[in-house]
Amino acid sequence: MYKRILVPLDGSVLAERALPHAVEIARCLGSQLWLVRVGRYPGYDYSPTWDGPHYSEQQLEADRKAAADYLEHARARFNCRDLPGLTEVLIGPVAETLLDYALAQGIDLIVMSTHGRSGVSRWVMGSVTDKVVRGAHCPTLIVRGQPSA
Repeated sequence: MYKRILVPLDGSVLAERALPHAVEIARCLGSQLWLVRVGRYPGYDYSPTWDGPHYSEQQLEADRKAAADYLEHARARFNCRDLPGLTEVLIGPVAETLLDYALAQGIDLIVMSTHGRSGVSRWVMGSVTDKVVRGAHCPTLIVRGQPSA
């Protein structure tokens, strides 16, 4: 049923709470596990004086390399290197990039955590998880990012 499972990671411990669930599902079903991280989008990072981007190409490339290393390290830490799949760094607005990627790659299930923001904080910051759940073409499994009180 779920042949390709996508797990978006942002480098946080909270986001990584989705990984054990995704790994278990992938092992039980013989699925591919795709770990992705959406990197810094240069189109959003311009200086306040509008004299060009905040980050040089070298800085952006270093960020991409660090993100790729992080994903490989996550595969090792969560003991899922033996599972088929891939790691990939994407660039763009986070939710939209994840949705486009999932559709283009034929992802069957997205497993991600939520940071559990509510009220004004959620309204001001927006919620990538909300956008993915509402826009995804496939089922999504949302893991609580913080333990329930």
